[in-house]
Amino acid sequence: MRSVRAGLLLLAALSWCICSCADLLAPGQTRDRNLQDFEAAWEIAATHYPFFAFKRVNWDSMYTAFRPRAAQARGDDIYPLLCELFLPLRDVHIQVQSEAGYPMVNYRWPRVGDVATYSPTVVRHYCRYPLRVTGENNMEYGLVGDTIGYLHFATFARGEWIRAVDQALAELSHTHGLIVDVRNNFGGSSTSSDYVLARFIDRPLTQVMYFRDGRTVSWTIEPCATLRYAGRVVVLINGATLSAAEMFAELMRQMPTVTVLGDTSGGGGGDTELFGLPSGKKLKLPVKFARRTDGEMIEWNGIIPDVVVEQTASDVRKGTDKQLAAAIALLQATPPR
Repeated sequence: MRSVRAGLLLLAALSWCICSCADLLAPGQTRDRNLQDFEAAWEIAATHYPFFAFKRVNWDSMYTAFRPRAAQARGDDIYPLLCELFLPLRDVHIQVQSEAGYPMVNYRWPRVGDVATYSPTVVRHYCRYPLRVTGENNMEYGLVGDTIGYLHFATFARGEWIRAVDQALAELSHTHGLIVDVRNNFGGSSTSSDYVLARFIDRPLTQVMYFRDGRTVSWTIEPCATLRYAGRVVVLINGATLSAAEMFAELMRQMPTVTVLGDTSGGGGGDTELFGLPSGKKLKLPVKFARRTDGEMIEWNGIIPDVVVEQTASDVRKGTDKQLAAAIALLQATPPR
């Protein structure tokens, strides 16, 4: 199969060169690069994607099934075709992006409905005072009692905004317990989540990512020398907690002062890169992955909380946040350190 594919890829490359010359001879002439995009997308995944064995997907057979359709595809037909190509991988991280960077939805994870089980307006029912929104509107914090703090991260996207957590923790330093809420947090950058982790840990923690060939890359998160929250912490997760937010919860609970509470997270354990396709479209897909501390994949399995508290969209419609209430009760029952 590899030799046949190599020949087809060579023919595609030659045809691309011929078309390129034609374009130079006839400026403004449009041409369809759908087949080249398909070939490139398939080969990028074949070279880099780390989950084929885990997900038991025969990628060669996908090439055989989809290449004839790619050869017939015209115009925007390539978008649904590429999405369909990657759909059997059931990977929330895979995106086909237009030339302008618009992401095409490839796969909705099974727990996507958990998005409706968290509501920031319901959270406010439990707050003694209005929450303060900060960090470019990516986080909010305040009190859910005289001695219990609350801090929600809507994302761990890369950016200087994450430094706002220092001010938040300084204002909440008098509390004997803190709820760190990463429900409906789809992840982002480990740079941001590590910045937060460093303000809770009392010893270095090592994070490891795995490549498909067994290679690893690791780094150590050192405790922040100038700021550390030393009280009890409850981390809230749900089925819409994904990716970097899942690893954040998994690393946080390595601390004896931390309890993870809520429902099993969404199970998005890949770390992505963005690749260009011949037409200018882009493909985003995982090139390495994370494991839980028990050795199991985060992909598809998610993070299982220490204390399971299920919550439904119906609860939210009734104005009830069972997970937040359970976190408050747990911290109220815990003596101050």
